[in-house]
Amino acid sequence: MAFFQVLILVPALTMRLFSEERRTGTLEVLLTAPVTDWTLVAGKFLACWIYYLLNWVPAYFLLVAFRVACGEFFDYRPLISYSFAIAASGAAFVAFGMFCSSLTRNQIIAAVITFVGLFTMWLLHLLSQIFPAASSGIAPALSKFDFFQVWSLALQGQLTVPAIFFQASLAGLWLFLTVKVLEARKWS
Repeated sequence: MAFFQVLILVPALTMRLFSEERRTGTLEVLLTAPVTDWTLVAGKFLACWIYYLLNWVPAYFLLVAFRVACGEFFDYRPLISYSFAIAASGAAFVAFGMFCSSLTRNQIIAAVITFVGLFTMWLLHLLSQIFPAASSGIAPALSKFDFFQVWSLALQGQLTVPAIFFQASLAGLWLFLTVKVLEARKWS
């Protein structure tokens, strides 16, 4: 269920970040302001990412309510590692959505491109579950993009630093590409 929340939430949050700015003509005002492109992208990214993280808070309140209602102890440490996994993969998702928003003027197209990209990642996960014996070729490389594996390991309390670093690196890549798209718009 968590991924379906992400599948709807991320395109809805990121679809207007740059596409609406381009459509209304306010992107030129932002690009001529005395701030760098990195500052502009980082500010929009952090605002969207923090809002994305705040959308997970009700789920934690639900767990606290279960704890109070049932009166039984549960191990909270896997939830802490799961929170780190959600935050890292969410950073990659939001950065991808921001990149998609920087490519087009239409916010609906930006949302659809983001949705299709996230849905493709989900399909790759499903294919790896259906055909687990495909250990040759490109399958091992694609398994690195499997954020479901990161989430499930985090819930088991086995979150690794390379998994978090990979998701953060993906976020950095998408943010870098977003800045390059904005720089290209200055020269066109």
